[in-house]
Amino acid sequence: MRGSRRSSRILDGDIWPQQTESARRFDQWGAVAWIGDEFCCATGAKDSKTVDVSKHPQVEYCFADKEGKHVRMQGTCRISTKAEPKAKLIELYPFLGKFFKGPDDPNYVVLCMKPERIRFMGEGSMEHDEVPID
Repeated sequence: MRGSRRSSRILDGDIWPQQTESARRFDQWGAVAWIGDEFCCATGAKDSKTVDVSKHPQVEYCFADKEGKHVRMQGTCRISTKAEPKAKLIELYPFLGKFFKGPDDPNYVVLCMKPERIRFMGEGSMEHDEVPID
């Protein structure tokens, strides 16, 4: 979504019981894409997102636009060091070459999540609608 905020958050409360101080932190995401049935994000191996996911893999991505419409995706995230998703993201986002030497760079990882729950909230709505996952 153009002009949108991209963030992830480790969930608290009833949905995901694991809670940390960083659970309320929102991070900006730049290089994201669907690879197969997983939603993937390029990041650094030592980035705070990677550290958080290694400790608490249940995450939520939230994408919102200026009007308040947003999509929330929840699921268990894994950290991939495989060359294939890393190469795909470099192909889609050439600017990653400024940060990583290529798919074999040990400092480059991909966070991959197969959504277990997706919800949408439209403009002016106060309720989320469940989005079916096939």
